[in-house]
Formats: sequence, C-alpha cells, structure tokens
Amino acid sequence: MTTIPSPPRQRRGAPALLGALSILSAFVWSSVSAPAARVPEDRKKATHVLTGKVVEVVQGEGRQITVRFEATGVERGEDVAPGETLDIRISGPPDIKTVDTDSEEFKKLSEEEQKRALLEAQLSRLTHQGHHRPPGAGRKVRVFLIKGEGIWLGLFPDWFDVLDRDEERPDRAGPSDQD
Repeated sequence: MTTIPSPPRQRRGAPALLGALSILSAFVWSSVSAPAARVPEDRKKATHVLTGKVVEVVQGEGRQITVRFEATGVERGEDVAPGETLDIRISGPPDIKTVDTDSEEFKKLSEEEQKRALLEAQLSRLTHQGHHRPPGAGRKVRVFLIKGEGIWLGLFPDWFDVLDRDEERPDRAGPSDQD
C-alpha cells in the first residue's frame, strides 16, 4: 500500500489571524447587539377600530409616546362610546446613528474603532423599529387598537389612517408634519 504524503502546512501569520478574528468578532457582536425584528401586526387582529381626532401627542420617557385620542365613531369593538377620550400608547422610532467619515473625530479613531462605528450605524438602520410617527393634534384619523388591561396599544407599526388629508388641518405643526 502506497501512502501519499500530504503537502506541508503553510503558515499564514498574524495578519491573516487578526483579519479572521475581526470578522468573527464583528459577526458575534452584531448578532448579540441587534434586536430581533418585530413582526408587523395585521389590522384584522385589532380589538377596536375607531374614528376620531388626535387631541394631544405626549412624548414620554425614552421612545414611549402617548397619543390622546377623542373617539367620534366605533367601527369595531365594545366598551367605547363617541366622545370618550383614550390614551393610546406607541413606541416612537429609535434614532438612527450616522457617521461622518470626513470629520476629524472619525479620522482620529483607530481602524478597528472606525469599522465598529460604521457597523453600529449600519445595524441601527437595519433594526429601525417603532410605530409610524403619530399624526399632529387636531388630525382626524381611524385608529387600529388592541385593548389591554387598562391600556390601549396601537397596532405595530401601522396603527392609523389619516382621514382629513384634503381638509384644512387645525395644527400643521404636529409631529407627522415635520420632516
């Protein structure tokens, strides 16, 4: 029986090892740091579909937003009467990180820190999650809600339809009108 000798192992050196380790660490870091994608909720699952107007939008702590809503009509659901005011909770979209690669601050970073900053910015765009921005005060809307225990939640992320697009709006300075 003849044995075929295997070729000698080639050494790749420290640069190849460091490159492989940086790719592996970026993969592990991104898989741990990136939150799971939130699945959009089907409007058919809304316990309540109401028409009315936005009374006020209140920014809470962090991304928490409360939309005070006055119902004028009930299309689906019970326990709500026209004229009733509800506080609807939604989570606002997170801030998307950006990196100015021309800035002096960025240029002072090590190559590894620059890669990390760019990766973080990329991940923030990929994991951009939150409800659609709420309409401004005075807007007539149809809302799609889930009633919890003592709380009203807007369906994620598409929780309302604007009904007064062609009418004169009472408040043009609402959050959804700013870009």
